[in-house]
Amino acid sequence: MVDHLLFCGRIAILTIMSFRDIREQVVLDRDLMWFAFFNTLPLLLSRMYPDNLSLPPVIAYHLKKPDGSSITTAEQAVSVLSPLPLWLAQLLFLAFSTGGALFILLTSLALKRITSKEMIGKGDVLFSLAAGLGSDYTMSFRMVMIAFVLAMPAAVIMKCAKREQENIAFIPFLALAFLCITLF
Repeated sequence: MVDHLLFCGRIAILTIMSFRDIREQVVLDRDLMWFAFFNTLPLLLSRMYPDNLSLPPVIAYHLKKPDGSSITTAEQAVSVLSPLPLWLAQLLFLAFSTGGALFILLTSLALKRITSKEMIGKGDVLFSLAAGLGSDYTMSFRMVMIAFVLAMPAAVIMKCAKREQENIAFIPFLALAFLCITLF
């Protein structure tokens, strides 16, 4: 029941944010706050440690078994995280889920450096951060990649139409990618 309410809340916020980005190219902080709330609430209400398949295997590379051989799977790394307090394990899980936002931020900075104008807005970066919160470490990165692929035809069409001043509203593509990742 709660999952259905959270999903409906996400859909409502995604619709509002997409519409506002298309019409006004504005991202309101209260919309981002609600979207982040709906995404992190299941994790925050959980009394269990994050699922062992949702942790990156990179954290296991530096860990050693008692016999000296290295641990290489996320399933074995969870036993190392379980002695941590639950809040700290959840904080690490949230930190791992920001990969897509970090990628879009670095892409935005690189594009700004190359073209000397802002191609990806701060609202898009914050949206991808809010969308990635509470997900596993690959979901936010896959969402950003799918959004770039979905936005490519629109960018080509706008470039062919010689509309240099108009920017593409990227949040609808991020929202569509978020729904694709969530539903499938």
